[in-house]
Amino acid sequence: MKTPVSIVSGFLGAGKTSAIRAQLAERADERVAVIVNDFGEASLDEQELAEGEPFRITNIPGGCVCCTAPEGFVGALGAVLAEEPDRLIIEPTGLARPQDLIDTIRRSPHRDQLELGPLVVLVDPRQLAPDRMGGLPLLREQAESADVLVANHSDRCSDQELESFETWAGELWPAPLSLRRTTHGRLDPEALDWPEGQGPRAPRAAEHAHDHAHDHDHDHDHDHAYDSTQGFTARSWLWAPDVSFSRERLADALARLATGRAGARLARFKGIFRTQEGVYRIEVAGGDVSERLTGYRRDPRGGGRGGGARPGR
Repeated sequence: MKTPVSIVSGFLGAGKTSAIRAQLAERADERVAVIVNDFGEASLDEQELAEGEPFRITNIPGGCVCCTAPEGFVGALGAVLAEEPDRLIIEPTGLARPQDLIDTIRRSPHRDQLELGPLVVLVDPRQLAPDRMGGLPLLREQAESADVLVANHSDRCSDQELESFETWAGELWPAPLSLRRTTHGRLDPEALDWPEGQGPRAPRAAEHAHDHAHDHDHDHDHDHAYDSTQGFTARSWLWAPDVSFSRERLADALARLATGRAGARLARFKGIFRTQEGVYRIEVAGGDVSERLTGYRRDPRGGGRGGGARPGR
């Protein structure tokens, strides 16, 4: 049986440790293990979580598990799994990119022992103010990676701050599966489990991954067409999380579609694609193609509207 693993992430001061303490209290009958990634040697989060709690707490100090300390994380993961906990909760540092932690887990030798749950990201809406952390790219990257996005400290926020959070969260694409408000990090236990019918399909081992370009159909994508409107047809695609695309071939195919050189023309397109260089959000608008790295880690997907020959074929 696979061990459920939950990542509880968020920027500095968002309330991650409080959220985990609340989960431990809710799961008193479970054997829960916690891996904490603290910067520096003080290990304050580990000490706070361990106070009076009969849970296995493992700390990885001195670096971020997403970049400078992945080997220590993989080793700690193996040691924790050897004790066969009912659930594993991971708290990365507030400066971490949680999407990189997901990638590390999917590449680790322990991946077949784990069932990744939805990524929980906590945000303090007050930090979104322009004079605080509102313009920080990392804050948005963390939110983009969220399956469950939580406005914590809501009792300390003004109505305007909460409304600004809702607007900010509403601009995320793809949207989180769940948007919540809470205080003191309190979440229902089911927040750490996938909603029925949701969740990424189990990734295959890296050697079984495929390399696809946008104009190549394959047996594990999902392709949906919609009614044609004024000569334009809307289509959407969904792939398994481990499907990898050639960034070069993908860029060439989308450039040809954006300019009509492929026989069809994409008027508008947005997609998330896993490539060897990372996970990219790619958009087509007005004949131009733009791309940027994204924190999104659920199923790669795309959708757009075009005319002429059937787009995507």
